[in-house]
Amino acid sequence: MAVQAGHYDREHPEKNESDIWVIEMASGRATKVGMRTGTWMDETPSWCADGRRIVFQSSRTGRFELWSAKVDGGKARR
Repeated sequence: MAVQAGHYDREHPEKNESDIWVIEMASGRATKVGMRTGTWMDETPSWCADGRRIVFQSSRTGRFELWSAKVDGGKARR
């Protein structure tokens, strides 16, 4: 399962942050997808058909765009 989790501040939305997490249902182990190097929001994860990548929207460039990342690590890309 892939979910988003983060910190949301209605009074200061510029401080909002969220990340994508993959949770293994059998063990409950949670792994964050990608590395955070700034303040942005990664949201609305969706699995690719091969089960190895997740596509999501991210505000890391200043506007929401589609990004993808391998679930086993690696750098996210537009």
